[in-house]
Amino acid sequence: MALSPLRCPDISDRVSEIESWANVIQVEHSPKVDIAVSRLVSALSRRSDPADSLIDAVTAWENLVGTSTETTFRVTVALARLLEPQPEQRLAYRKRLGRVYDRRSRVVHGESVAQDEIAAAADEAMAVAVQALQASYRRGHAWLNLSSQARSDQLLLADG
Repeated sequence: MALSPLRCPDISDRVSEIESWANVIQVEHSPKVDIAVSRLVSALSRRSDPADSLIDAVTAWENLVGTSTETTFRVTVALARLLEPQPEQRLAYRKRLGRVYDRRSRVVHGESVAQDEIAAAADEAMAVAVQALQASYRRGHAWLNLSSQARSDQLLLADG
């Protein structure tokens, strides 16, 4: 039996965008976000179980803006500040992120969570992780080279 050739999706309309992001990553990357990058890649491409994708994607959040105290609140507020440009929309966005984080925590701690809830939370966590990495790379090498705590502090305590 002959194997059929692999079929790749047509990405010709996205080549310039992909090339642009590859250049940004090459210039701006810092090893301090390696965990975020590797966990996001794992969540997007290596995990078949949505619970594993959810855990990996939220771990990427933590590597970007995690802290050792009040983790859920600080991570979700920092992400809301990073990703939601409209201040009046940030509270609702933070609450949405909090629900995703709560589902991840319930899964990690062995509570029963419906599969459709896990899958939806995983999809949202991965999308947020992609957006957060893009926003972080746009801020440049100095930003990426900060600790996750320092990035969180900047988002939570600095003006603008």
